[in-house]
Formats: sequence, structure tokens, C-alpha cells
Amino acid sequence: PKKTGAGYGIRISKNDYSILKNWKEINVEGNKILRNDKTKFTENCPEIRNKIIGKFLIENKVNNWEKGEPKKLILYNVGENKFELKLE
Repeated sequence: PKKTGAGYGIRISKNDYSILKNWKEINVEGNKILRNDKTKFTENCPEIRNKIIGKFLIENKVNNWEKGEPKKLILYNVGENKFELKLE
């Protein structure tokens, strides 16, 4: 991953996948990520990658962690299939 944020993303737990499986929009500090036909997000691959998320992780210094101890973020439900990403 680069300082541009490309290649970074978030992984959704299997327990939370059903809540997010139909997500349409994620707001990250005023920047919107819109789901499109090319967005891969399945139960077997519950990751959402986007440079907006990457920049958020880098700017908040949560883009690196010890093995087995990833940083925790929260996706708040703010509307019908709309979420907001925040630090825990």
C-alpha cells in the first residue's frame, strides 16, 4: 500500500456481514464511497477497499499494527444501507 491510500481497506467480520451485505454508501470524514458494479464484497471476501479508507487509516496512524492485533474501526449505520466509518 502506498501513501495515496490505494490498496488499503477494511475487513468485515462474518458476524457483521449480513448487516453490511447490501451497503450502498460509506462516509469517511465527509468523503463518500459509493458501491458500484465492480465492488467485490461477498461473504467469502468481506473486504471493502478504497483509497479514501486508506488515506483515513494513514492520517489517523492506524494503517499498521502488530501481527494478530489489527486496529478496530466502527461502521455506524446512518441510514438505509448507508454507513459512517469512525475510529473505535
